[in-house]
Amino acid sequence: MSATTAPTLHPAAPTSAASRRAPSLLRAVGVRTRVELLQFYREPLQVIFGFAFPIVLFAIFATIFDQAWTLQDGTEVAASTYYLAGMIAAAVMTSGFQSTAEIIATERDDRTLRRLVVSPMPRSAYLISKVVLVALNTTLQTALLLVVARFAFDVPMPHQMFTFAWVLLLGTAATTAAGVAFASALPSGRAAIAASAPITVVLSFFSGSYIPMSELPTWLQDLGYVFPQAWIARGLRLSLLPEEFGEQIEIAPFGLDDLSIPVLAALVLSSWLIVMLVLARTTFRWSPRDAG
Repeated sequence: MSATTAPTLHPAAPTSAASRRAPSLLRAVGVRTRVELLQFYREPLQVIFGFAFPIVLFAIFATIFDQAWTLQDGTEVAASTYYLAGMIAAAVMTSGFQSTAEIIATERDDRTLRRLVVSPMPRSAYLISKVVLVALNTTLQTALLLVVARFAFDVPMPHQMFTFAWVLLLGTAATTAAGVAFASALPSGRAAIAASAPITVVLSFFSGSYIPMSELPTWLQDLGYVFPQAWIARGLRLSLLPEEFGEQIEIAPFGLDDLSIPVLAALVLSSWLIVMLVLARTTFRWSPRDAG
Protein backbone atom coordinates (compact mmCIF):
# COMPACT_ATOMS: atom_id res chain seq x y z
CA MET A 1 0.00 0.00 0.00
CA SER A 2 1.60 3.19 -1.17
CA ALA A 3 1.59 6.34 0.94
CA THR A 4 -0.41 9.32 -0.28
CA THR A 5 1.55 12.53 -0.54
CA ALA A 6 -0.33 15.54 0.81
CA PRO A 7 -0.58 18.43 -1.61
CA THR A 8 1.73 21.30 -0.95
CA LEU A 9 -0.08 24.56 -0.25
CA HIS A 10 1.51 27.79 -1.37
CA PRO A 11 0.40 31.20 -0.11
CA ALA A 12 -1.35 33.32 -2.69
CA ALA A 13 0.76 35.97 -4.27
CA PRO A 14 -0.11 39.41 -2.92
CA THR A 15 -2.16 41.51 -5.26
CA SER A 16 -0.38 44.70 -6.13
CA ALA A 17 -2.16 47.95 -6.79
CA ALA A 18 -0.84 47.91 -10.33
CA SER A 19 -2.40 44.50 -11.00
CA ARG A 20 -5.86 45.73 -10.12
CA ARG A 21 -6.99 46.96 -13.47
CA ALA A 22 -9.53 49.74 -13.71
CA PRO A 23 -12.68 48.81 -15.63
CA SER A 24 -12.83 49.78 -19.27
CA LEU A 25 -14.36 53.16 -20.04
CA LEU A 26 -17.33 51.62 -21.84
CA ARG A 27 -18.12 49.28 -18.97
CA ALA A 28 -17.65 52.04 -16.41
CA VAL A 29 -20.01 54.33 -18.35
CA GLY A 30 -22.62 51.55 -18.50
CA VAL A 31 -22.41 50.88 -14.77
CA ARG A 32 -22.44 54.56 -13.84
CA THR A 33 -25.32 55.33 -16.23
CA ARG A 34 -27.36 52.57 -14.58
CA VAL A 35 -26.69 54.18 -11.20
CA GLU A 36 -27.69 57.60 -12.54
CA LEU A 37 -30.94 56.24 -13.99
CA LEU A 38 -31.83 54.38 -10.78
CA GLN A 39 -31.17 57.47 -8.68
CA PHE A 40 -33.31 59.63 -10.94
CA TYR A 41 -36.28 57.31 -11.43
CA ARG A 42 -36.43 56.24 -7.78
CA GLU A 43 -37.56 59.77 -6.91
CA PRO A 44 -41.22 59.81 -8.07
CA LEU A 45 -41.77 63.53 -7.48
CA GLN A 46 -38.63 64.40 -9.41
CA VAL A 47 -39.78 62.29 -12.35
CA ILE A 48 -43.38 63.52 -12.31
CA PHE A 49 -42.59 67.22 -12.03
CA GLY A 50 -39.60 67.00 -14.34
CA PHE A 51 -41.59 65.46 -17.18
CA ALA A 52 -44.91 67.17 -16.51
CA PHE A 53 -43.61 70.73 -16.25
CA PRO A 54 -42.82 71.35 -19.96
CA ILE A 55 -46.04 69.58 -20.99
CA VAL A 56 -48.16 71.72 -18.67
CA LEU A 57 -46.40 74.88 -19.84
CA PHE A 58 -46.97 73.97 -23.48
CA ALA A 59 -50.65 73.26 -22.84
CA ILE A 60 -51.05 76.63 -21.08
CA PHE A 61 -49.33 78.63 -23.83
CA ALA A 62 -51.06 76.74 -26.65
CA THR A 63 -54.44 77.36 -25.00
CA ILE A 64 -54.00 81.00 -24.05
CA PHE A 65 -52.27 82.14 -27.23
CA ASP A 66 -54.65 80.52 -29.67
CA GLN A 67 -53.78 82.66 -32.67
CA ALA A 68 -52.02 82.08 -35.99
CA TRP A 69 -49.61 83.84 -38.34
CA THR A 70 -50.74 84.16 -41.96
CA LEU A 71 -48.01 83.82 -44.57
CA GLN A 72 -48.03 85.54 -47.95
CA ASP A 73 -49.42 82.47 -49.71
CA GLY A 74 -52.32 82.30 -47.25
CA THR A 75 -50.89 79.47 -45.15
CA GLU A 76 -51.74 79.78 -41.47
CA VAL A 77 -49.18 78.82 -38.84
CA ALA A 78 -50.73 78.08 -35.46
CA ALA A 79 -49.06 79.47 -32.36
CA SER A 80 -49.24 75.99 -30.80
CA THR A 81 -46.74 74.73 -33.39
CA TYR A 82 -44.41 77.64 -32.62
CA TYR A 83 -44.63 77.03 -28.87
CA LEU A 84 -43.93 73.32 -29.26
CA ALA A 85 -40.43 74.09 -30.53
CA GLY A 86 -39.95 76.65 -27.76
CA MET A 87 -41.02 74.30 -24.98
CA ILE A 88 -38.77 71.51 -26.24
CA ALA A 89 -35.87 73.99 -26.23
CA ALA A 90 -36.77 75.05 -22.67
CA ALA A 91 -36.91 71.40 -21.59
CA VAL A 92 -33.46 70.79 -23.09
CA MET A 93 -32.09 73.82 -21.25
CA THR A 94 -33.65 72.72 -17.97
CA SER A 95 -32.42 69.13 -18.18
CA GLY A 96 -29.04 69.90 -19.69
CA PHE A 97 -27.97 73.10 -17.97
CA GLN A 98 -30.03 73.58 -14.82
CA SER A 99 -30.39 70.00 -13.57
CA THR A 100 -26.80 69.05 -14.42
CA ALA A 101 -25.37 72.06 -12.60
CA GLU A 102 -27.54 71.45 -9.52
CA ILE A 103 -26.84 67.71 -9.31
CA ILE A 104 -23.07 67.94 -9.81
CA ALA A 105 -22.70 70.76 -7.28
CA THR A 106 -24.81 68.85 -4.75
CA GLU A 107 -22.87 65.61 -5.26
CA ARG A 108 -19.65 67.53 -4.77
CA ASP A 109 -20.96 68.96 -1.48
CA ASP A 110 -22.00 65.56 -0.07
CA ARG A 111 -18.59 64.06 -0.97
CA THR A 112 -20.01 61.72 -3.64
CA LEU A 113 -17.49 63.02 -6.16
CA ARG A 114 -14.64 62.66 -3.68
CA ARG A 115 -15.50 58.98 -3.19
CA LEU A 116 -15.76 58.40 -6.93
CA VAL A 117 -12.42 60.00 -7.71
CA VAL A 118 -10.54 57.49 -5.50
CA SER A 119 -12.37 54.52 -7.01
CA PRO A 120 -11.02 52.56 -10.00
CA MET A 121 -13.70 54.16 -12.21
CA PRO A 122 -12.28 56.39 -14.98
CA ARG A 123 -13.11 59.99 -14.12
CA SER A 124 -14.58 60.67 -17.56
CA ALA A 125 -17.16 57.91 -17.00
CA TYR A 126 -18.94 60.08 -14.44
CA LEU A 127 -19.35 63.01 -16.81
CA ILE A 128 -20.26 60.84 -19.80
CA SER A 129 -22.95 59.12 -17.74
CA LYS A 130 -24.44 62.55 -16.96
CA VAL A 131 -24.64 63.30 -20.68
CA VAL A 132 -26.29 59.94 -21.36
CA LEU A 133 -28.83 60.54 -18.57
CA VAL A 134 -29.72 63.98 -19.94
CA ALA A 135 -29.94 62.63 -23.49
CA LEU A 136 -32.29 59.82 -22.47
CA ASN A 137 -34.49 62.10 -20.38
CA THR A 138 -34.59 64.77 -23.08
CA THR A 139 -35.55 62.21 -25.71
CA LEU A 140 -38.38 60.91 -23.53
CA GLN A 141 -39.58 64.43 -22.68
CA THR A 142 -39.56 65.38 -26.35
CA ALA A 143 -41.49 62.28 -27.33
CA LEU A 144 -44.14 63.01 -24.69
CA LEU A 145 -44.42 66.63 -25.84
CA LEU A 146 -44.83 65.55 -29.46
CA VAL A 147 -47.58 63.08 -28.53
CA VAL A 148 -49.49 65.64 -26.44
CA ALA A 149 -49.09 68.31 -29.13
CA ARG A 150 -50.28 65.99 -31.87
CA PHE A 151 -53.33 64.51 -30.20
CA ALA A 152 -54.41 67.35 -27.90
CA PHE A 153 -53.66 70.37 -30.12
CA ASP A 154 -53.45 68.90 -33.63
CA VAL A 155 -49.87 70.07 -34.12
CA PRO A 156 -48.20 68.46 -37.16
CA MET A 157 -45.17 66.28 -36.61
CA PRO A 158 -41.69 67.40 -37.77
CA HIS A 159 -41.32 67.32 -41.54
CA GLN A 160 -37.51 67.44 -41.38
CA MET A 161 -36.62 64.66 -38.97
CA PHE A 162 -32.87 64.83 -39.61
CA THR A 163 -32.77 68.54 -38.72
CA PHE A 164 -34.97 67.91 -35.68
CA ALA A 165 -32.65 65.11 -34.48
CA TRP A 166 -29.28 66.83 -34.91
CA VAL A 167 -30.49 70.11 -33.37
CA LEU A 168 -31.87 68.20 -30.38
CA LEU A 169 -28.70 66.13 -29.97
CA LEU A 170 -26.24 68.99 -30.41
CA GLY A 171 -28.32 71.28 -28.21
CA THR A 172 -28.43 68.65 -25.46
CA ALA A 173 -24.66 68.20 -25.58
CA ALA A 174 -24.00 71.96 -25.53
CA THR A 175 -26.34 72.72 -22.61
CA THR A 176 -25.06 69.76 -20.59
CA ALA A 177 -21.47 70.89 -21.07
CA ALA A 178 -22.55 74.36 -19.95
CA GLY A 179 -24.14 72.85 -16.85
CA VAL A 180 -20.92 71.01 -15.96
CA ALA A 181 -18.83 74.16 -16.40
CA PHE A 182 -21.33 76.27 -14.42
CA ALA A 183 -21.29 73.78 -11.54
CA SER A 184 -17.52 74.18 -11.29
CA ALA A 185 -17.81 77.96 -11.02
CA LEU A 186 -20.19 77.85 -8.05
CA PRO A 187 -19.14 77.34 -4.44
CA SER A 188 -21.92 74.98 -3.36
CA GLY A 189 -25.02 73.04 -4.32
CA ARG A 190 -27.24 75.68 -2.74
CA ALA A 191 -25.61 78.33 -4.89
CA ALA A 192 -26.19 76.19 -7.99
CA ILE A 193 -29.88 75.81 -7.20
CA ALA A 194 -30.24 79.52 -6.48
CA ALA A 195 -28.45 80.65 -9.64
CA SER A 196 -29.27 78.10 -12.36
CA ALA A 197 -33.08 78.26 -12.17
CA PRO A 198 -33.36 82.06 -12.67
CA ILE A 199 -30.92 81.90 -15.58
CA THR A 200 -33.03 79.24 -17.29
CA VAL A 201 -36.26 81.17 -16.76
CA VAL A 202 -34.86 84.52 -17.92
CA LEU A 203 -33.32 83.01 -21.07
CA SER A 204 -36.67 81.45 -21.95
CA PHE A 205 -38.24 84.89 -22.27
CA PHE A 206 -35.93 86.06 -25.06
CA SER A 207 -35.07 82.73 -26.68
CA GLY A 208 -38.40 82.10 -28.38
CA SER A 209 -39.78 79.75 -25.72
CA TYR A 210 -42.25 81.99 -23.89
CA ILE A 211 -42.50 84.97 -26.25
CA PRO A 212 -42.21 84.76 -30.07
CA MET A 213 -38.93 86.22 -31.25
CA SER A 214 -40.76 88.44 -33.74
CA GLU A 215 -42.39 90.25 -30.79
CA LEU A 216 -39.06 91.28 -29.28
CA PRO A 217 -36.88 94.30 -30.10
CA THR A 218 -34.07 93.51 -32.52
CA TRP A 219 -31.37 94.06 -29.89
CA LEU A 220 -33.06 91.62 -27.52
CA GLN A 221 -33.38 89.04 -30.29
CA ASP A 222 -29.66 89.37 -31.01
CA LEU A 223 -28.93 88.97 -27.29
CA GLY A 224 -31.04 85.82 -27.21
CA TYR A 225 -29.19 84.37 -30.18
CA VAL A 226 -25.93 84.56 -28.25
CA PHE A 227 -27.14 81.63 -26.12
CA PRO A 228 -27.84 78.04 -27.17
CA GLN A 229 -31.53 77.92 -26.18
CA ALA A 230 -32.58 80.36 -28.91
CA TRP A 231 -30.77 78.30 -31.54
CA ILE A 232 -32.30 75.05 -30.33
CA ALA A 233 -35.76 76.62 -30.62
CA ARG A 234 -34.98 78.19 -34.02
CA GLY A 235 -33.54 74.96 -35.35
CA LEU A 236 -36.54 72.95 -34.17
CA ARG A 237 -38.89 75.47 -35.79
CA LEU A 238 -37.18 74.72 -39.10
CA SER A 239 -38.40 71.14 -38.85
CA LEU A 240 -41.89 72.02 -37.57
CA LEU A 241 -42.88 75.18 -39.47
CA PRO A 242 -42.96 76.03 -43.19
CA GLU A 243 -39.68 77.39 -44.52
CA GLU A 244 -41.46 80.62 -45.46
CA PHE A 245 -42.16 81.33 -41.78
CA GLY A 246 -38.50 82.00 -41.07
CA GLU A 247 -38.17 84.13 -44.18
CA GLN A 248 -41.27 86.27 -43.66
CA ILE A 249 -41.84 86.42 -39.90
CA GLU A 250 -38.43 86.04 -38.22
CA ILE A 251 -35.37 88.19 -38.85
CA ALA A 252 -31.90 86.94 -39.72
CA PRO A 253 -29.90 86.82 -36.45
CA PHE A 254 -27.17 89.47 -36.20
CA GLY A 255 -28.15 90.65 -39.68
CA LEU A 256 -26.40 87.63 -41.27
CA ASP A 257 -28.61 87.17 -44.31
CA ASP A 258 -25.97 85.27 -46.29
CA LEU A 259 -25.76 82.28 -43.94
CA SER A 260 -28.57 79.78 -43.64
CA ILE A 261 -30.21 79.14 -40.26
CA PRO A 262 -29.01 75.49 -40.06
CA VAL A 263 -25.41 76.60 -40.62
CA LEU A 264 -25.67 79.35 -38.00
CA ALA A 265 -27.34 76.99 -35.52
CA ALA A 266 -24.63 74.38 -36.03
CA LEU A 267 -21.86 76.98 -35.63
CA VAL A 268 -23.25 78.55 -32.45
CA LEU A 269 -24.18 75.27 -30.76
CA SER A 270 -20.83 73.68 -31.68
CA SER A 271 -18.99 76.73 -30.37
CA TRP A 272 -20.84 76.54 -27.07
CA LEU A 273 -20.09 72.82 -26.82
CA ILE A 274 -16.36 73.24 -27.47
CA VAL A 275 -15.89 76.24 -25.17
CA MET A 276 -17.88 74.68 -22.34
CA LEU A 277 -16.00 71.37 -22.66
CA VAL A 278 -12.69 73.24 -22.36
CA LEU A 279 -13.94 75.17 -19.32
CA ALA A 280 -15.33 72.02 -17.72
CA ARG A 281 -12.07 70.17 -18.36
CA THR A 282 -9.90 72.91 -16.86
CA THR A 283 -12.06 73.99 -13.92
CA PHE A 284 -13.90 70.86 -12.77
CA ARG A 285 -13.55 70.20 -9.03
CA TRP A 286 -14.08 66.82 -7.36
CA SER A 287 -14.01 68.21 -3.83
CA PRO A 288 -15.71 71.19 -2.18
CA ARG A 289 -13.64 74.36 -1.89
CA ASP A 290 -13.54 74.03 1.87
CA ALA A 291 -12.31 70.41 1.76
CA GLY A 292 -9.23 69.75 3.76
